[in-house]
Amino acid sequence: MEGTEISRYTGQGETILAIESDELMRELISEVLTMYGYKVHVVGNIRDAIHSYSAQPEQFQLILADLWLSGLSDMLAEVLRTHPNMSVVLTSDHPLQNRYYRHLGLSILEKPFDITELFFALRMALENENSFWSKRYLN
Repeated sequence: MEGTEISRYTGQGETILAIESDELMRELISEVLTMYGYKVHVVGNIRDAIHSYSAQPEQFQLILADLWLSGLSDMLAEVLRTHPNMSVVLTSDHPLQNRYYRHLGLSILEKPFDITELFFALRMALENENSFWSKRYLN
């Protein structure tokens, strides 16, 4: 991704539901994504994510979440059952487990990631250019 012009991958007003347990990361995600053209609703756990999503599911175009959040797979299964075109980008900071999921065909945005990698993953998922950024692990 070196030398990539970041503006090619920034937001166009899409709304992201970001689920992040770390408070500092929640603040950073919200600030950076908002600064670069996304609308962001950030929550710290699955319970709050379900509540936010259930209140207005049509407002979200993408879910950004850590693969290892407790209850995430059940939440995503329900989201994708009712909204099969929802884009999902998963992150993780567990390199050994990430290799296992890659072996299964799932790409994970590995922490720590830089802003260009994040924007690239979000844009690819939103444009459905690369299906492994969305939904694939639940099929």
